[in-house]
Amino acid sequence: MGSEWLRLSASSTLVEVDIQPSAKRSEVVGIEPWRGRLKVAVRAPPVDGEANAELIEVVA
Repeated sequence: MGSEWLRLSASSTLVEVDIQPSAKRSEVVGIEPWRGRLKVAVRAPPVDGEANAELIEVVA
């Protein structure tokens, strides 16, 4: 499978993420084997960008 979830270029980095909103705790779960993406759980609900904002905090 390799690292399909992480792509590097000279000027940028692309990280493919599966996000699980409204989780019990915020954490990097690991690599999702079927899709080859980084799986991240966040406590925030998927409302008004809250889950996206928390995703940035978790992976930063």
